[in-house]
Amino acid sequence: MGRFTYALNDGNAITIPSGSDRVTITVPEDAISFLIYAPATLNGTVTVYVEPTRPGTAFVPLQEGGVNVTIPQDVATQVQNRGFRQLQLRASLNQNAATNFRIAAHCETSSGV
Repeated sequence: MGRFTYALNDGNAITIPSGSDRVTITVPEDAISFLIYAPATLNGTVTVYVEPTRPGTAFVPLQEGGVNVTIPQDVATQVQNRGFRQLQLRASLNQNAATNFRIAAHCETSSGV
C-alpha cells in the first residue's frame, strides 16, 4: 500500500462565498483523512457535515465522541473519513467576505505509490 497527501482543489483554496454559510467538497475515492485549515478571517465557527452518497443532499453533522466536529478560526483540524462521499463546511454565520480554507487529503492506494 502506498500513502500520500495532496491539497484538494489543486492547492487552491476551498471558498465559502461572501454572503453564504457553506461549501461542499466531493471526497476523493482514496482519501482516508483530511486536514482542514480554517482562516483567521472566519466569521464564527464551522461545523463539518457529511453525506454518504454522491450526489446526495442528506448532510448530517459529523461527530467524534458524541460531539459535533467544529473548527474555530485560525485552527487546523483533522477529520477521519469513515465512508462519506461528500464533506460540507457550514459556518455558524454568513461570511462577510469570501472565506478561504485549505484542505489536505491523506490518501492510501493499493498501487504502491
